[in-house]
Amino acid sequence: MGGTDRKESPIAPLALLMSVVKTEKKNFCMLATVVQTPTRSERACPNSAVFNIIDRTQIFKQDFKQFSRIKNPGVVQLFGYNNTLPALIFYDALILLTRIILVQDHISPILYTYFAYQFNKRRITDEGVDIGELWIDPRTGALCRGPYISFTSNRTWMVTGFGHEPHLMGQGRSSLLSVQTYSDLNAVVDYLTGALSIRAILRGIGWSSGGIGERLTDEAVHQFSTLAGTIYNTHHRESIYEWAEARERWHYGLWRVDDIPEAMRKSQMVMEDGSVRFMLTPMDIQHVRRIVLRYSLLPGEDLDTLGESWLAQAYGVFSRLQIDEGKWDQYAMSNGFWLGFHRKKGHQMSEENADIMLSVYFFIGPIPSPSEHETSWKSWTEGRKYFWSFDPSGQERLSKAAEAALGLPSFMSSIENVNLHWHRHTYEAVHRLHLLQGSNPATTDLVRNIGLPVLRAVKNCAPDYSLDWEDSTDISDILGFYADFELDKCSSTLEKSDSDSDIVLYPRQESIK
Repeated sequence: MGGTDRKESPIAPLALLMSVVKTEKKNFCMLATVVQTPTRSERACPNSAVFNIIDRTQIFKQDFKQFSRIKNPGVVQLFGYNNTLPALIFYDALILLTRIILVQDHISPILYTYFAYQFNKRRITDEGVDIGELWIDPRTGALCRGPYISFTSNRTWMVTGFGHEPHLMGQGRSSLLSVQTYSDLNAVVDYLTGALSIRAILRGIGWSSGGIGERLTDEAVHQFSTLAGTIYNTHHRESIYEWAEARERWHYGLWRVDDIPEAMRKSQMVMEDGSVRFMLTPMDIQHVRRIVLRYSLLPGEDLDTLGESWLAQAYGVFSRLQIDEGKWDQYAMSNGFWLGFHRKKGHQMSEENADIMLSVYFFIGPIPSPSEHETSWKSWTEGRKYFWSFDPSGQERLSKAAEAALGLPSFMSSIENVNLHWHRHTYEAVHRLHLLQGSNPATTDLVRNIGLPVLRAVKNCAPDYSLDWEDSTDISDILGFYADFELDKCSSTLEKSDSDSDIVLYPRQESIK
């Protein structure tokens, strides 16, 4: 039975139909049976294959006592099957990671950073993994990959490692935190500061927040081009701080393409000028309804640096600008955008054209860089963003009249900005890091100490606090300034499981990496 198809049935209604196989080994007796579970309507009696321990009750109790550290049968679950020996394996149940770090639809930033480090250290995979696939061994605290279990949330979180950049890796730690330690966030931060650099911790804390897509009007696209590389208010689309030195480096690169036929995906090519080319057959054209191109703001390392620098000095900015705590999550940076093409009703390719046309090329034009002049963005925004051609280089474009005559589809385009924003819990986690490091959150002490760029106020939008404040690492100044700030305010409580009877069928241990 699949993961989502399993159901827990009370023992009483089960009726034994027949014995399928019986196996007896020393100190172990297992019987496979097929049982019938009557429904209320009694119209259907679905069969379920279950395993039950019979007869050797005393032997089972001895095995249970010997091999299980947790002595409550309610939390001992089936681990899997042994391929070579027809036996079941019981063990102490793994804990789903979401039970630990997800509280009220928000990720604990500090715990996320800890498990991102463990993810990297254990080399679980080179790519990101959905958080619903990650589990914790309660005996060792080790992170491992297991079956995906869905959880109630309106977001999707991925866990990735930190890579192996020298400026991110600290001295490392071979030990693991116990499950009981997760509720002591100061202890977790202390562990992290011995394992990772402060920049890596800031990066992990920043990753714990999610991005939100925002559909843009043509007018908003003009504003969007000025937001790259800045921290801005998502409600008013006004930049407040920027990393001015990096502005000339920003550009957009294709990350991935969605909603296209597989043959079309295989033909995808990014041209020298940044345009994207696809080759389509008449059959492919019939199946294309929508094309979504996802562009990332690059260089990615600069984007990470911008996020780290902002988080390290955000508390001072909010204090200086007197921005209320309830509005902190209105400030974001652009992570990139999605360019969508939606097929219009109309042109249909005739059978005659389909027979004579072997293939045709579909081109999507290059994206202007954020530093290009406003006229370039205006032209791109208001212009057509694609064209058809029989020329693989795209030098000879088909006219709209030729497209209509051939029955080639036309598309409407849409642009969706991806805002990377940070919840209040994220800023509070960074505030905790400041205080535990002995730095004043209202100054640029930490930013300068770890070699991050000091962000500058955007002209006419915000005061440049970084030039006005004197750096201070005097702990008495810090404590005096934040005497009214309760560190416990930053604490996040672990979500209590609403059920102790979740049934999970795990794969064999050697398949978990």
